[in-house]
Amino acid sequence: MNRDAVIVERFQRYARGQIAHFEKRQILTVVGFCFVALLTTPFFGLFALAIALCCELMDCCNLKWQISALDQGKKYKVVNIAVMATAAFQAFCTSICSSWPIFCHRAVQVKILRSFFDVSGAQR
Repeated sequence: MNRDAVIVERFQRYARGQIAHFEKRQILTVVGFCFVALLTTPFFGLFALAIALCCELMDCCNLKWQISALDQGKKYKVVNIAVMATAAFQAFCTSICSSWPIFCHRAVQVKILRSFFDVSGAQR
């Protein structure tokens, strides 16, 4: 088996594994949503979850299409570029969503201070 065939076979195995375990991989996405919701607001948490899940779904669908494209004889280099593009977009969106607590640090500080004073019984 030549080197290119090995690379294509490994890619297909990787892509099939990503597709088969799509639901299991979303556990960390939900955990991340919980942290974003706790550190900012539930709206931002749900928004981050929706964006992250859409990007994950887009990446998974692209992997399916690229597997079928390889089966139809498309060159691996073309397929690899498409997969890298969607993976980069997904990573970018996920990093933006997980960084929202940093961008919203002022709102987070106000939320924490308000909850502290509400719990302590201080008057407004």
